[in-house]
Amino acid sequence: MRPLSLRPLFALMDTALEEQRREHAQSRRGPGSGNAPTTALVRHMAHLTDQGTMNGLRRIQMCRRALAALDRRGWDRSFHQRLFHEQYLKSCARIFFKRDGPGAFARNHNRVLELNGWDSTPQVGCACAHNKWRLTPPHT
Repeated sequence: MRPLSLRPLFALMDTALEEQRREHAQSRRGPGSGNAPTTALVRHMAHLTDQGTMNGLRRIQMCRRALAALDRRGWDRSFHQRLFHEQYLKSCARIFFKRDGPGAFARNHNRVLELNGWDSTPQVGCACAHNKWRLTPPHT
C-alpha cells in the first residue's frame, strides 16, 4: 500500500492562493493603469507593500514561510537541517532589522524572543560542510 501524498493538495492550494493574489492586485489597480506584464519579483514586492511597511519581524516570518513552502513542495528537511535553520534565523535576527533604522532591533528584542520562543539571539554561527564535500581525497 502506497503512502498518501499531500503534495497535489498543497500544489492546488498554492495555485488557488496565487490566483486570489492576482485578482486582489488586479482589483487594486486603478482605471487606465494598463495590464503591463510584471516579473515575479515586482509582484512579490507589490504584495509586500500592499500589506503595509516591512519590518524585521515580517522578514523573519517570510523566511519561515519560505522554508515551509520548501517542505510542502517535497523538499523535506531533515531534523538537523531544521535545527540548523532555526539557529541560523536566531543568529541573523539583528540583520533582519537593519533597514528599520537605528535601534529597531533593541526596541523589538523582547518581542522577537517572545514570538519565536527563543531565550537569546546570539550572533555566532558555524556552517560545516558534510564530509562528502571535502576538498582533499580520502586517505588510502
